[in-house]
Amino acid sequence: MFNNKLSIFVKNIFIILLIAINLLVLCAFTSLGTIKKILIEKNESYYFTKKDFDFIYGKNNFISAIRIIKLPGSGYLTYQKIPVLSQQIIDSKFINQLVFTPAFNESGEDYAFIKFKVQDSHLTWSQSYTLIISVSVIIKPRIIISGYLDHFCGVKVGNISDEKTYSVGGTNLLSGIEIKPAQDFEISTTSGTGFITFPQTLILERIQASVPETQLYVRYKPSTGTIKYTPKYIAHTSMGAATKRMLVSGSGIFMRTIVLNAPTPADDFPVMVILNKKTFDYSHVLPNGADIRFMKEGNIFQYWIQTWNPEGESIIWVRILNARTSSFDMAYGTSNLAPISNESDNDAVDWIYTQKNLSIKIISRLSSECNSQGGGVWLGVKSEDWFDPENWNSGGIPKISDNVIIDEMRLICHD
Repeated sequence: MFNNKLSIFVKNIFIILLIAINLLVLCAFTSLGTIKKILIEKNESYYFTKKDFDFIYGKNNFISAIRIIKLPGSGYLTYQKIPVLSQQIIDSKFINQLVFTPAFNESGEDYAFIKFKVQDSHLTWSQSYTLIISVSVIIKPRIIISGYLDHFCGVKVGNISDEKTYSVGGTNLLSGIEIKPAQDFEISTTSGTGFITFPQTLILERIQASVPETQLYVRYKPSTGTIKYTPKYIAHTSMGAATKRMLVSGSGIFMRTIVLNAPTPADDFPVMVILNKKTFDYSHVLPNGADIRFMKEGNIFQYWIQTWNPEGESIIWVRILNARTSSFDMAYGTSNLAPISNESDNDAVDWIYTQKNLSIKIISRLSSECNSQGGGVWLGVKSEDWFDPENWNSGGIPKISDNVIIDEMRLICHD
């Protein structure tokens, strides 16, 4: 009996010790798990990621949002380029828009403290956690690019575009800066001469540890014709420095963006584009506008030319696929395209009837040529009935034989 009681007592003591040890380990883990350290460079901004706030443990659990409890005493914490407020909640989808920037030329260990809470997938808020940010005085080699390159457009195969410029330099470099142009593009440090082409490399030599800011001249010389917008990059490299890329693009067509004064209110919304000699160079398009294209982010828009008048005003109806579209692109200038008809006149009539009976008045601004993207096409057949200026009287959807007049609900185009 005594031995059995002693055995039970020893077992109970052992269980208690195990529980105590586990509690100590858990407490130590929790204590250590409330702090995370981040090291950044002097005069460099730090863009946060979900991993920086990942204090959520357990399967099937994830960060839903964070709440900033205490702002850093040093440096600047911004979200979407606006200073963060105490108690501000940030959705986990947009954590990469949360940025910390130390004050200029300041550095130090444990430079800034940010306290926050985490909301998990069950919408439960955690205890407070702390991010400690240290700012290093180590300065890495750095390539610096200034400016940008507009789209090269309207350049035919075998021709060379006008020059566009940007600048590049570097600090704390271990070697010079090597620059490799993209295919079909030429680059030089001197206007009008000394251009190199892909796959050649242009080298900017360093002076001591720096490359002075140097203006570069870029030209576009297409080897094949294209109506597609295909972004390419000019690469800039130097030993130990992060590679910098300059976006460059070109095509044989002209491109313009049409910006609406209000987003389209529904899917498949028809808008009317007005072209005239003051806003549009008819010499850049094929007869009857056969090579005009409209698109948005790769989506081809159907369109119907109601009137084409190279000596005056032309009217084009464009069907915008998605609601809340505030701009779309217009491309033209190709020599080997023909109009394509995907709809009948009856459908085109429906577009105009829809637009005629809407209260919203959408006005737009047509950008200058050579701004960016291009797209696809639809052209319908014009009916002579459209040119008879009479109002609809039936109140129903007009037939192809009906005479109609278009209200002053137009896209006004400006250079």
